[in-house]
Amino acid sequence: MAVTYRQVLNRVLVALGEEEISSGTSEITSKYHKLLGLFVNQIKEIVEDEHNWRALRSDEQVTVTSGTSSAVITNANERSRIVRVYDDIAGEERALVFDVTDSNSPYRLREMDMAELLRRRKLDTSNGNDPAYFAIDNTGEDAMSIQVWPTPTDNRTIDIVMVIPQGELGTTDLNTNIKVPARPISVGAAWYAYEERGEELGSRPVFNQEMFNQVLGSSVARDAAEQGDYQLVPG
Repeated sequence: MAVTYRQVLNRVLVALGEEEISSGTSEITSKYHKLLGLFVNQIKEIVEDEHNWRALRSDEQVTVTSGTSSAVITNANERSRIVRVYDDIAGEERALVFDVTDSNSPYRLREMDMAELLRRRKLDTSNGNDPAYFAIDNTGEDAMSIQVWPTPTDNRTIDIVMVIPQGELGTTDLNTNIKVPARPISVGAAWYAYEERGEELGSRPVFNQEMFNQVLGSSVARDAAEQGDYQLVPG
């Protein structure tokens, strides 16, 4: 069952012995609730960065137009990442990035260091060809793009399997569902809140930190087991 931002905040508030946010409230206005919201968002990012969660996985398609060598990945943000899986034959992890222009004959693009890709592009005196290599470029302003080489001579459709973290939850997002497991977020946010309250609470913050690590580890293990180990086949 999906868990909302409000529900996570209320779990933290109950743990702290504070009054919950009512179902009729549409916006966070209290300074303390905003502080707890900050903690929830900080822990949410830690959880999202810990693992390639199934709930955050997305197939993104972009079009690299003829004569150009890059395209913006519209739905990605600066915290997004490509899914890479271990290839037994190659003996290394490989990115799930494919040229699917011809749906009957897709092929995988090979990942290349950005500096090397730019070097090859500068030295390329040909008139272009179908792209064989790619690099992901963080373009700033919470956006990402894909760079390819060689520069294509016709429009190419590129499919990119990515993990795209959920954006920051704002003061009016109380009814928004949290995509990753909510339990480690509520435990972690409570830990931050106990730390913020000070030392008079004794060993409670240490206990909550240990509990957060255990709950997060269990959640990661469960998600990894349920989605299975990725493994590439020859191709």
